[in-house]
Amino acid sequence: MSKLKALASQTMVYGVSTILGRLINFALYPTFSYLLEGTSDLGVVTNLYAYVALLNVLCVMGMETTFFFYANKKSEESAFNNGFTIILGAAGIISLLVFLGAPLIDSIQQTGNPVYYRLIAGTLLFDALAILPFARMRHRNKARKFALLKFLGIILNVAFSLLFLFGCKYMADHPVLGPYLGPEKMVFYIFLANFLVSGITLLIIVREFKGFKPSFDGAVMNELFRYSWPLIAVGLAAWVNENMDKSIMANLVPGTMEEGYSQTGIYGAVYKLSIAMALVVQAFKFAAEPFFFSIQKDGDAKETYALVLKWFVIMECMVFLGVALNLDLILLILEEKYRIGKNVVPIVLLGQLFLGIYYNLSIWYKLTEKTIWGLYMSLAGAAVTITLLFTLVPKMGYIGAAWATFASFLVMMLISFYEGRKHYPIPYEYKKVAMYIILAVVFWLIFYGAEIQGVAQQSVISTALIIIFAAFVWAVEKPRKLLLLRK
Repeated sequence: MSKLKALASQTMVYGVSTILGRLINFALYPTFSYLLEGTSDLGVVTNLYAYVALLNVLCVMGMETTFFFYANKKSEESAFNNGFTIILGAAGIISLLVFLGAPLIDSIQQTGNPVYYRLIAGTLLFDALAILPFARMRHRNKARKFALLKFLGIILNVAFSLLFLFGCKYMADHPVLGPYLGPEKMVFYIFLANFLVSGITLLIIVREFKGFKPSFDGAVMNELFRYSWPLIAVGLAAWVNENMDKSIMANLVPGTMEEGYSQTGIYGAVYKLSIAMALVVQAFKFAAEPFFFSIQKDGDAKETYALVLKWFVIMECMVFLGVALNLDLILLILEEKYRIGKNVVPIVLLGQLFLGIYYNLSIWYKLTEKTIWGLYMSLAGAAVTITLLFTLVPKMGYIGAAWATFASFLVMMLISFYEGRKHYPIPYEYKKVAMYIILAVVFWLIFYGAEIQGVAQQSVISTALIIIFAAFVWAVEKPRKLLLLRK
C-alpha cells in the first residue's frame, strides 16, 4: 500500500496542478467561441495546433520516455546529455524548415497569414528544448517544482491570450494601437501568446541545463535510438489517432475550405469538453510512467499494476458519468453556434477511457523492452482512424471523426490486452473492469433515452445516478479495501 500511496501522492501533485492549469487553459476555448468572429477562425486554430502536435513528435524524437528508461538502467547524466543533443538537432532543423517554408505552407493551408507558421516554428523549438529538463524533474521526484512551472506556463498563456484578444475587441479604434489590433487579427495573437509563453518557460528553467555538455557518444546514442525509434513511430501513429481528424477535416467535408474550417471549429470546441477525462489520463501518465519503471523489480509489482488499473477505470467511469449526464449544463459555457456538436462528447469520452486503459495495459511492452509492439498497436489504431476518417467524415462530418477516434482507441486497447497476456501476464481483474464500464454506459443510455427536459431536472437525476454508481463500487470494493489496509 505504501507504493500505491506514493503513486497517489504524486498523481495528486501532478493532477491538482494539471487539472487546475488545464481547466484554466480550457476556459480559453469558450472565450474564443464568444470572441472570435466565426467558427472558421476557431477551426484555423484547431487545425494548425493539430499539425503542431505532429511536429512536436518529430522534434522530441521519443527522448522523454527513453530518458526514463536509460536513466534508470545506466546513467542519468549520459541520458540527458545525449538525448538533449538529439532533440536540439531535430528540433532545430524542423523549426528552421517551418520558418523558411511559411509562405508555401500558408498557400497550402489557405489561412492567409504566413506569420502564423513563423510563430509556430519558434514555439516548436522552445517547447522541444524544455522536454528533458522537465523529464529530469519527474525522474528526480521533483513533482511540486514540475507542477508549479507547468502551471505557471498555463497561467501566462491564459493571461497573454486574454490580454491580446480583449485588446483586439475593444481597442481596434485606438489611434496608436488600432493598426495592430482588430477582430481580424485575433488568430495571430493566439499564436503569439503561445510563442511568448514557450520562450519565457525556457528562460525560467535555464538553470536546469547546468552541467549539460553536448554529447555524441556513439554507443549511447545507438542504444537510445534502438529504444526510441519505435516510440517515434508510436508518436506519429498516436498523432493520427488523436489529431489527424482535426488537421484534415476541412479538406474532407463537402464545401469550401471556410466551411471545412467551420466544421473543424465546432468539432474542436465540443471535443474540448472531454477535458475532464483527458486530464485524469494526463495526470496519471505523468506520475505512473516513472512509478511503473521504479517498482518493476519488486516481488508484488504485477499485483500493484492490476490494482492501479482497476481504480483508474473506476475514477474514469465517474468522470464519464459526471460529464455525459450533465452535458446540457456544461454546454452553456460555449457560444450557442457551437452547441450543435454536443453528440460528439460522449463518444469522445469513451474513446478517452479506452485510451487511458491502453496506457495502463501497455506498460508490458515498455518493461520488457519490446517497444516495437507499441508501434504495431499504434499503427493498427492509425489504420482504423484513417480508414474511418475518409469513409465517415465526408458523409457524417465531425460525428464521423468522433467515431473514428473511438474505434481507434478501442482497437488499440483490445490488442494490448490480448498481447499483454502472452508477453507479460498481469492479474488484472478484467471482469470487474468490464462491469464498471458497462454499468456506466448503461446509466448514460438510460439517462439519454429518458429525454429529460430542463437543466435542473437533469442535474437531480444525474446526481442520483452518480451516487448509485459510487455506492455500488463501494459495496463491491470495501471488503477488499479493508483487507488491503490491514496488510
